[in-house]
Amino acid sequence: MSTPSALNERARARLETLLDHFGLSHDEAPATNWIDGEAVIGQGESITLHNPVTGQPLVSYFDAGQTLVERAVSAGTRAQIEWMGLTASTRGRHMNAAIRALEGQEESLAQLESVVAGKPISDCRGEVGKVREMFEYYAGWCDKQHGEVIPVPTSHLNYVRHVPYGVVGQITPWNAPMFTCAWQLAAGNAAVLKPSELTPFTSVVIARLLESGGLPKGLINIINGVGPTTGAALTDHDGISKLVFVGSPESGRLIAQAGARRLVPACWSSAANPPTSFSMTPDSMTPWPALRPPFLPLPGRTVWRDHVF
Repeated sequence: MSTPSALNERARARLETLLDHFGLSHDEAPATNWIDGEAVIGQGESITLHNPVTGQPLVSYFDAGQTLVERAVSAGTRAQIEWMGLTASTRGRHMNAAIRALEGQEESLAQLESVVAGKPISDCRGEVGKVREMFEYYAGWCDKQHGEVIPVPTSHLNYVRHVPYGVVGQITPWNAPMFTCAWQLAAGNAAVLKPSELTPFTSVVIARLLESGGLPKGLINIINGVGPTTGAALTDHDGISKLVFVGSPESGRLIAQAGARRLVPACWSSAANPPTSFSMTPDSMTPWPALRPPFLPLPGRTVWRDHVF
């Protein structure tokens, strides 16, 4: 059986290969931000990710910080004006075309998520498939969002017109960072997205691929860092017109309060289930009682000690 140190070295080597494949490797630290069409290294304190299988250090990167958040919101503001100026059907065609850029990269993207999050590769492959499904679904909604004329007992014209919010700030959870990425584009918005600091890489890769598939530069910006620094800079930014969050109740309260302070809408989904971890070795493969939803597959982290990737 492999030792924890040997397993960790394999994971580190695999991660280095994947980051290099996606153009995120740098001498100082990996690039964990995608801003205005460029992969950018963070400017804040160092963040160390630990291998969920061994508990040993896996990789370190730099917190984005407020300056990069400013750049991301500025890029999103500019790109959103361009995006909103397109017809709804044109936006839908762009979204459908952009998602094709993931073709041929699905396995590498799933491997990257599996190594960093410690999830079974089968789960990660399924999530990569959902990225395409979700983008195609919301692309179909682009030209199906309509206002309405409201009948009133006078000669007045009373109508509702749907308009984009502008730049949406989104914070995604560690256990589902990929297929929750940037749905807001369908309504004419731009997105500045902060994944969990535990799973920083796959969202950057997806944004890069979508942009290579034809989405306007700066329409999707990814920033990575911890909540008190990068997260707070995002939720408190005056250029963010809506907040979207999935995560813990504690963080959800803080984000709802940030939205209330600036009178911008904040929608959030909070799951309180604790992580579920299995550490099993070939000589201790005893039967486990079945776990039923909501405990599996997404709310918990499932780790098979000798089968991470």
